[in-house]
Amino acid sequence: MKEGIFMSWRKRKLYCIILLVILICTGCEKKTEISKSEAFSEATKRISSEQINVNFAWKEDYLNDLDTFFPALSIHSEWGTEMIPGVTIEPVGGTLGLIFKTEGNQWTVGDLYHPSHNKIVEPTTYLEKGNEELSSIYTNAKWEFQPLLDDYNLWLDEYYSDNNSNISQVKSIELFEVIDKTTGSKFTVSLDYIYGFLYEDPNHYEFHP
Repeated sequence: MKEGIFMSWRKRKLYCIILLVILICTGCEKKTEISKSEAFSEATKRISSEQINVNFAWKEDYLNDLDTFFPALSIHSEWGTEMIPGVTIEPVGGTLGLIFKTEGNQWTVGDLYHPSHNKIVEPTTYLEKGNEELSSIYTNAKWEFQPLLDDYNLWLDEYYSDNNSNISQVKSIELFEVIDKTTGSKFTVSLDYIYGFLYEDPNHYEFHP
């Protein structure tokens, strides 16, 4: 009789342990699933042929409004590859993002949450070489975007480089194609990596090139 009671207690203990493990695992899965939705809950989302918003968030941290980020963006086409210089983005209320827009025969890139930072994208490298064909395309273009991603909410951790030696380890991602509807000319825009000034305390900025 005592042995039966003892075995029953052991079984109850085992069941409790198993139940606890299941609850912990279930909680972890829910936390991971909710994490991304929470991280981008305030993000401004839009994907169309005229505008694409790309939002960023840290996986395990909040964005600091005193941080400054510099996305390295490149354009690939039959004319070669060139970088888009001078793009800067800063968090606002915990949101961080890039905005790409078509405006007539121009297309622009800028800070999604600082609209005044937008800049016109021009083929500066090619124009300096006197490429008349490309200059004519940009002058007379009717631009539209062709999205290449289903989800433009990206984890900053996956594209952030904390020093030059890590740049080769950061994965590049093709974001979209810019297509001239008049000539059919196609340009693919990629995010190669991101670096920035990260705020540490009121008296210190840590620069990660």
